[in-house]
Amino acid sequence: MSITERTIQLTAEGKERLEKELHQLRTTKREEIAERIQQAKHGGDISESGEYEDAKQEQAMLEKKIYELENTLSRAQVITQTNGNTQACVGCTVKIIDEDGEEEVYMLVSSAEANITENKISTESPLGAAIVGKKKGDEVSYNARVGVVKVKIVSID
Repeated sequence: MSITERTIQLTAEGKERLEKELHQLRTTKREEIAERIQQAKHGGDISESGEYEDAKQEQAMLEKKIYELENTLSRAQVITQTNGNTQACVGCTVKIIDEDGEEEVYMLVSSAEANITENKISTESPLGAAIVGKKKGDEVSYNARVGVVKVKIVSID
């Protein structure tokens, strides 16, 4: 199975967020860029218009983002149940403690939903990959920028 065919597991909240973003890009953002292109065309010679080129480049980036979101959503599988929260999996919230006694709480999500400012980490990240499939009380190690880090799983919800 190629990467473009692979199922992407999303939480219901994550799927809804991506659908809203896609809708906003298809409507409001497309209209804004189309208006910028029209204004640049009315501004004179478009062959020398930096504004026109900027708007066309922004349009191309927008269309790429729309394609990526459509592709992600077409392969999305909403996680409706966990494994009884005995093992860490997509959709689970995991509390860990590091060697210094610092506690952190993360929700395990797919890379499409990952957002570190919301403490949502991808199961493909070093920490996320180390935690997936583990149980409460397990100790895991993963490679971080600072070197190998050890953590213990305190709880899984």
